[in-house]
This record gives sequence, structure tokens and C-alpha cells, in this order.
Amino acid sequence: MWNRQQSPSSQNEFITPVELGGFSETRAAELIESYADRYDIDIGEDQARELATRVECDPHVVGLLGKLFATVDSVDDLPTTSRDVLARYEQYAYHMAAEETEYGLTEADYEFTVEEFSEAILEHREWEPTWRSVRSWLCEDDIDGIRGLTDRSQLLLLIEPAEKQVTFRHDRLREYLLSNCLLDAFEWSNTPTFVDDPHYASILGFAIATQRPNKSALTAVRQRCPLALFEAMREIGPTPASYQRQLREEINIWLEDNGGWNRVLPTEQQAAIETLLEADTPEVLKINETDIFHPQFALARLRNGDLTAGIQYLSVLGEPRVTSPKRDDAIEAVQDKYGSDAAETLIEIYPKLDEEHIQGWLRFAGFLEDPTLSSIIAGCWDAIDIDEQPQLLPAFVWAGVHCALPAQTDLVDDILTAWAALPEGSPPGEPSDDDSEDVTRRKVRSQVSFSLPAKRRTASIEYFKGAVDRFPKIEGALLEFLRGVPEFEAIEFLLRRYGEQDNGRHATHRFVQEWDSSSLRGQQLPSVVRQPLRDIWEAESESEDVRSIAFRLWVNNSTSDDLTALRDIKVNEPYWISAIATRLEHGDTTVFEEDGLELAHHHHLLNRVHNAWCSEAFNQVDQIIESHQVSTDTDLYHTLGKLLFRIPDADAERLLQKYWDRLSDQPTFVQAALYTATDQTKHLAKEAFNQSEEPSELCRHLTSRFGFGTAGRSELITADQLRALSPYLEYVDDLGTVRIVEKALALGMGDWAREIVKPHLGEQYRGRRFPSDEELMEQLTDRVDPSDENSHLHVRYWLERFDERQDSMAHAFDILEQWLERNRSIFRYQVVATALKERGSRSDIDILEPIPSTDDQYQRVYDDAAFGVRLRTLS
Repeated sequence: MWNRQQSPSSQNEFITPVELGGFSETRAAELIESYADRYDIDIGEDQARELATRVECDPHVVGLLGKLFATVDSVDDLPTTSRDVLARYEQYAYHMAAEETEYGLTEADYEFTVEEFSEAILEHREWEPTWRSVRSWLCEDDIDGIRGLTDRSQLLLLIEPAEKQVTFRHDRLREYLLSNCLLDAFEWSNTPTFVDDPHYASILGFAIATQRPNKSALTAVRQRCPLALFEAMREIGPTPASYQRQLREEINIWLEDNGGWNRVLPTEQQAAIETLLEADTPEVLKINETDIFHPQFALARLRNGDLTAGIQYLSVLGEPRVTSPKRDDAIEAVQDKYGSDAAETLIEIYPKLDEEHIQGWLRFAGFLEDPTLSSIIAGCWDAIDIDEQPQLLPAFVWAGVHCALPAQTDLVDDILTAWAALPEGSPPGEPSDDDSEDVTRRKVRSQVSFSLPAKRRTASIEYFKGAVDRFPKIEGALLEFLRGVPEFEAIEFLLRRYGEQDNGRHATHRFVQEWDSSSLRGQQLPSVVRQPLRDIWEAESESEDVRSIAFRLWVNNSTSDDLTALRDIKVNEPYWISAIATRLEHGDTTVFEEDGLELAHHHHLLNRVHNAWCSEAFNQVDQIIESHQVSTDTDLYHTLGKLLFRIPDADAERLLQKYWDRLSDQPTFVQAALYTATDQTKHLAKEAFNQSEEPSELCRHLTSRFGFGTAGRSELITADQLRALSPYLEYVDDLGTVRIVEKALALGMGDWAREIVKPHLGEQYRGRRFPSDEELMEQLTDRVDPSDENSHLHVRYWLERFDERQDSMAHAFDILEQWLERNRSIFRYQVVATALKERGSRSDIDILEPIPSTDDQYQRVYDDAAFGVRLRTLS
């Protein structure tokens, strides 16, 4: 699997991305209707949608609801909330187990078994205990109950990895059943210690939100597991306001008891605020405020209607060009809940603004995209001397473009005029003026977010099409507003504009790449745009440059459905070679039947032949090698050699074996033999190395030819291919050896890398890839510094290196313990505490003991680290 940023690479088009997540309302309703049909229950489309919405379109809960159709005569008899579905399904599972299993247990017996099992899970902190553990926890009657439930597989499953384990059917049932046990535990005569565990806070919060225990229970939770109150606030849903108020009162008491929000938030308070970020209740606004600005708390308040907190946040951290999912989620929640009232509130706030928050107000206005704000933006523009405060210009551009178009073009004209009047700033290739206080055109361009209002996009496109000529000094920036806009009007304007420019090659390339989904961060061209583009590139009346750009946009977004159109482009017609290349990309084997196609004359086509590999492709490559000599066609053979890395092993072996006499001294082909890694090709490579007077030359550029470090190719390298390199590591350069180590570690070949590759690593790399304990401690000492506020990032990086080397976290914490013992300063103590919160286990917390008694700061650091570890992991 590739990460999201790498996934569009043209190197891995064989990957089909699958997005995982909740059902859409439509999909959930369709599934509910299919269950109803299966059990002959009448249900209307609206009823199905309402049910889907009530269970939050949760795939797991929808599945359980489907099972319950078998138990009712009418859709009106079904539970209508997620919790009620889980409760009804639980009883259904007990009933079925009692009826259909052989253990002679009643429904009540099975219910008691699950209660005992849930308590044991919480007490022993094992989500998926082994059967051996369960046998040691429960009595024999309960063991029969577990057997009966796992036989039915409705509540519990018996899975068999290395050893049999008992687990809940899925996490929704686990959360529901454990939440019942957790809340009940507060009423036991001896409240168990596991209720204090912060790792259970989300489960306990779910129980509070759905079961609404009384005030004394809430007080007990505040005293034992206060984070659960915040989790309940997040889960609260449509609970009566009086109960939400009780929750908030308990939260405020906890805050007061702890001195309010700290300037530097401890882990518990940080986790509490992170939870509030997802809470949807006005009670969030009544949680004790603080004079200290905490960005996440400001966003939590914004989400629930405090636009002043949003302005404060956007003044400090709200540059629109900076990606911030949490900010965007909060603003989207405001728009969904308050609609046009949000803009009205922003208008009411404006007269009370102090100067330092004007920028935040303008940014907020731009995010809302409400045209009713344009008059206030215009008034603000008139009231401010932009020559005195040019740092506000990017915010004015953002707000003006998103709120004032198309109604108040004069305002946007004035803003762009001020932008164009600024000095240019440092040109590319010269020292940057980013650190200068002077505001320049280039600096404003770097701070502007280039997008258009979604609801008024067409009118905005028309404005910018005209503005490009009126403001030539910022032409490039204005064109960026139109790049990436999925409307034909914008795309056509840009392709004609770039087609007319004599020196717009770089900008044209960027424009085309933005509409190439196989490029990094490229996007798919809208389907409605493709036919008009085809009309342009087929029109002989258009200029050649315009036709060329239109064709590139069209062909980059072509699919196999376009093969007929591509085949219609004949030899000697414009774009024939590009059409051939695209057909190869789509795996069109009829390419090899084309008259006039000479692959040997078009090396870039040979680079694509592997996508359409077939017997005819093999024959043509065979003929090319047969009819061309290495000595006279060096470039051609270089391309042919690269091709052998991408075709089936059997075919590569046949070609290598047939022509080895002429290929055995060519590095690309020797490396292809190693990459193919069959017994025969490895034998051929051995012969080549034995006969070579300069064997190191045969390994030149091995890193790039194998694809080490290349997205989409590095992932294809196998353990067999690495082992094929073993006899020749002495001839591989330092960088190549490093890449081999990295790949070996990624493939789980750590022992092989240490035994076989390590001796060939240069000294400067050996310490980095296979450091001694002393070197690891030196790295820590060198990288973390009391004066560096980013020391926590350096610690994180240091820990990540253990993962890359396939070294254990246990080893990492052994090193940290030794490092701390050498100097138990408060700084080192904090560094180790940070590492524990990031990756430590519960047993690793002992590293911080004994706690020096001379300074309370040590105790606070210890308590914070212990809480962070317990919150993150049960192990």
C-alpha cells in the first residue's frame, strides 16, 4: 500500500485505491431495504433512510439491524437508535445460543457469562485473550457459555492465529458490552481499579452518553476517570439539555480543582481538548474559559458557535493556504449548523474588533464565502490604509475573491491594484526576501490561497479572465486562481492563454500536470470537459500550440474506452506517436500491428512496451536486438536493458540467454539478469562478473535500475532479488549498499542485512544503519538540546530510526534508561518522558523511577508520562 501522496504515481497505476469508511445514507438505506426484502418486511424508501440516519449509517450497526429483521413482523417493531440495536441484538444472541447450542444454558446464563468475560477483559487489559487465559479467568460454567457463544459467532468469535483467541464479533459490540460493565462497576461495593484507566475513557464516555447515570455516578467518574466526562460530551447526541448541563458542571469542577487550563497543557488536558474538538453541544461554550490561548480549545468553541474564538484562531494560525483539516472541519460544522446566520454574526462582531483580529475576521469571511459580507469587507478596505498595513493584503485578496465576486468587482479591482503596485521582490534564483519585513508582490503571491468560491465559480471565472489583461504585473498569480478549476471555461481560457505565450513552457507544463491524475497531486479531468477538448485538438483551424495543449490534457485523462479514438490517429498525422504511447499505457496489444511503427526509432515507446506485453511484443524486441549492434546503438540498448526489468521473468530469461554473448559486458543487462533472479540468469551474471576486468562497472547505477527508492518500483523488489546481489556487494557503491540495507529491513531481512551486507557498508554509513549502543546514546545527546523547543521532534525521529532498522522498542528504551542514568537532569527526564508517551509500554514507565523527591517538577513529569502511556496503550 502506498501513502496518499504517492498513490497517483504513474509508476503504480495497477493499484486501485479503495476508500474505507462509513456508508453514505443512500448505501445504508439500500442495504436496510435488502434486509427487509429478505425477510418479507414492508419498508418504504423514506423509512429506510430514516433508519439509516438514526443508526448513523454505521456499517456494523446496519449489519446487526439486518439480523433483527428476522425477529419482527413490522418495521415499526425495530429499534431506532444505535444503542437500542446493540441491546436488542445482544438479547437475540443469547436467545439463539440458548436454543441452538448443546450446553444446557439459559439466556440468563449467557448474559452472566458475558458480564464475567467483560469484567475479566477490563481487569486483565487484553482485548483478544488466548483461550488459555480465558480458561484461567473463568469458572467451568462460564467456559461453557463462551463455547456456546463462539459456536454461534454472534457476540464472540474464536480466532486462530498462532494460538486460539477469543474476541468480540466487532468493536461496536465490544464497546457496548464493556461500557455496560464499566458503568456498573461504579456501583460495586469495591470499585475496581480498572475504572481509573484512561484507556477506557472513550468506552466509559459512551456508557455515560447513552445510559445517563445520576449525578453521584458522574461525580465518581470525575474523581476516578475525568477524561470520560469529555468523551461523554463528544458522544452526547440529542440528550436533554439538563443532562448536558450536569456533565458540563462536573467538567468545570474538575478544571477548578486542577487550577484551570494550564499554559502548557499536560497530556490529560490536551486529550480533553482534542475530544471537545468533536463535540456538538452548546455546553462546550460554558466550559471554563481561560485567558491563555489554546488553538484546539478555540476550534472546539468555534465548532459550537463561538465565532469570536474562530476569529482569534484564524488571526494566529489561519492562513488559508496552509492545510488544516481540524480548522476546516470546525468551519464546515459552523456552516452546516448555522447557515447564513454565521455571516450575520460575523457582521455583528466586526464593529467590536480590535486591530489585531482584523486579519482573522477577513480570513473567516473568505472561508464562509457569503456575499452579504462583501459590504463589510469594502468598508474595512476603505478604513484601512493598505500602504501602512500591507501585511493584510493576502487576507483582503482571500476575502474579496470569495465574497465580493461577482457583485462588487470594483472592490476586488482595488485590492488587485494594490497588489500589483507592490515591488516585485526577489526573483527566482536570487536570495529570498522572505525574512524581510517589506511586503512584495512575490511575497503576497506565496501567502495567497488560490481558489474560487464554489457557489459562484462561473462568474468568478469571467472576472479573472478579464483581470489577467488589466493587471499584467500579477498575471501569473491571477492565472493560478483558474488552474485546477474543474470548469471548461477556465480550462479553455488557460490552454489558449498558454498556447499564445512564447515563454510559457514551464507554466504550461504545470497546468497540464495538474490535470494528469497519474502525476503526484494531479487530479482527474471532469468527463464533461473531455469532448470539448477533443473538438479543439481535432480542429485544424486552431493554432498548433493550442491543439497540442488540448491534446495533452485529453490524452492524459484518456481511458481504455478511448482506444478507438486513439487508433483512428494514423501514421504521419499529428500526435500519432503520442497516441501510440498512450495506447501502450492502456495495454493495447494491437499497437504491434501498426504499419510504419519502428520501435527502435522511438526509445520512449520502448519504455512503455511492458504495459502491453504479449508474444508479438516479444518478437519485435527480439528482432530489434537481433538487428542492432551494441557498439553502434548504445542508447537503444540502454533502453532495451531497462525494458527487461519490467517484463515477465521467463521472457527476460529467454532474451538474455539468446543474446548473452553480446550483452554480457553491458551493465544494464547484467543487472537485469540479477533482477530476473532465475537460476539461469544468476548463472549468466556470475559468468559476466568472472570474465570482467572491471566488475564494479557492472554494478554502476544499480540503485536506479533496480528501482530502489523509486515509488512504485521499490515496492516490487523481492527478497530473492536482494539475495541474488549477495556475491557482488563488494562492487556496489556506498549509496547502493545503503539502499539494499533499507530494502532488506523493509522486507524483514534484518538478520541477512546484518550478516551479509553490513561488512560492505562504508564506516560513515555503518554507524547510522547498525549503530552501537554508545553511538545511539551519542545521537541522543547530539540531537536534543535544552534550548531547542523542537527536541520532542528529534526524539520522535530517533525512535522512528529503530523502526527503519527493524530494531525493537525494547532496545530503544534500554538505551534511554542508560542515557538517563548517566545524567538524571530534569531535561533528560523530560526527554525520556516524551519518548514514553510516544512509544513506550506500561512496563517501560519504570525507567523514570526512582522519582527524585527534591523537586515537584519530576513528579509532575512522571505523572504526565504515566497518564500518556496508559491513555495510548494497554500493553
